[in-house]
Amino acid sequence: MRSKQDTLAQVGSGQQNSIPRLTYKLREASEALGLSPNSVRRLILSGKLGAVRSLRHILVPLEEIRQWIDKHNPSKGENK
Repeated sequence: MRSKQDTLAQVGSGQQNSIPRLTYKLREASEALGLSPNSVRRLILSGKLGAVRSLRHILVPLEEIRQWIDKHNPSKGENK
């Protein structure tokens, strides 16, 4: 089974772009987090996951995804 970090590294990997991505669209973030897009939208609306709006898109910064994964990682022994 792939870890969420592995999934995050693979999201959008089909692009032939050497510039690292700093944000992910809502659906990409949901895939990386292993949640539904509606769940990610609820996390954003409740303030538990940071995001920005860019024209028609909701973009989730890479650092927000990483922090959420670290905070909810059961292997750390503590869920906050």
